[in-house]
Amino acid sequence: MAAQAHAESPQMPKVFISYRRLDASHEAFHLYRSLCGKLGEESVFIDIDNIPFGVDFRMHINRWVSRAEIVLVVIGNHWLESRNERGELRLQNPADFVRVEIETAFRLNKCVIPVLVGQAVMPSPAALPESLEPLAYRNAAEVRVGREYDRQLQRLVEWLVNWKPEEQDERETE
Repeated sequence: MAAQAHAESPQMPKVFISYRRLDASHEAFHLYRSLCGKLGEESVFIDIDNIPFGVDFRMHINRWVSRAEIVLVVIGNHWLESRNERGELRLQNPADFVRVEIETAFRLNKCVIPVLVGQAVMPSPAALPESLEPLAYRNAAEVRVGREYDRQLQRLVEWLVNWKPEEQDERETE
């Protein structure tokens, strides 16, 4: 009940979580559960399972990203090197779900936060398609398994709970 009351509060942001299933699904769902506990389930979107059959996923993603103020991009150890069944890099495919999510977030001027999990490091601009290069310059949150995990996760969740859009606008213009 408390999470529902938080979700109705106007200062609570709506959050979209972008991740690769084979790369960081466990970490993404743990983050999802933590955020739902603070923001409410209706304030957090995750996973393509929420896309109805027969719906153009690009339009559905656009709708959800446009509702969100913040897009968390969960980057695991193999996020950058993830390949499709033909051996091609997924991020090089303009129809890749993750690429579409991030491009949409940038196009809509959303607050995009990389979340590094496992041993992942931030990708360099040269390693990304041109449309995703701004991701390389975003300050990342680290949420890594180990002694600091709970503290790192709590820090990110608290930052999201206390996020104010006007502060983000001020930081972007400085």
